[in-house]
Amino acid sequence: MLKKIITYTMFAICLAAFGAYCWFCETLIVQGEDTQVCEEISITILDSTENHLVSDESVREMISRLGNPVGTGIRNVNVHFLENGINGMGAIKKTEVAIDNSGILHIEITQRHPILRFQKQYEGYYMDDTGFTFPLSDLFTSDVPIVSGYIREDDTSWRNGMKELGTFLDSHQFWHTQIEQINVSDDGTLNLYSRTSGQTVLFGLPENIPSKFEKLLAYYKNIAPNYGWDYYSVIDLKYNGQIVCTKSKKRDKQ
Repeated sequence: MLKKIITYTMFAICLAAFGAYCWFCETLIVQGEDTQVCEEISITILDSTENHLVSDESVREMISRLGNPVGTGIRNVNVHFLENGINGMGAIKKTEVAIDNSGILHIEITQRHPILRFQKQYEGYYMDDTGFTFPLSDLFTSDVPIVSGYIREDDTSWRNGMKELGTFLDSHQFWHTQIEQINVSDDGTLNLYSRTSGQTVLFGLPENIPSKFEKLLAYYKNIAPNYGWDYYSVIDLKYNGQIVCTKSKKRDKQ
């Protein structure tokens, strides 16, 4: 009986000692957090080898406008406020902010991925792979097709079609390399211009996109090699199941 009492007593003493130790450690941590201030800011910009729409300097300028947290106690740094503020920079898709116990504020930034550039008379903007539009960057010009002409900004269906077109071009390296310029007619139809060939491609509205590019590829593989790249000046893809080509004026004179 005495042995059991001693065993229970020793267990209770050990449990109390362990609890006291945990309380002491927690107190030290809390005291450390109360005294530790933000010492520095570390910024990581993901996919910066592909796009340079955002720079370390531009992010630090935004942080300064929001209120530089360096020197502030780490328990008083509002990471959600900083995330929302930095996300206000149009070229930034996502920001994650965290501060560690040594006082380093870590900022990880995901840039937006442009797929098209819309160019109006006095201004331009990018569209990303989600359909979000944001201003051009002074730091970097993304190598994407340029869309000009009668841009139908208020036409949701047309804008969705353009997002689909931009996504298709972005995901197919051959077409991304080929298509350089897209001109929009007043009825919303598209004329495409290639980097390497001189033809105008009448694409129609931004719909049935994969099948139209299948027809254009068939022209590149089967027609142009046989007749020559300058034989036709216009390639019309608007009609289902067929390609309509217009002979160039230079060929008409021959």
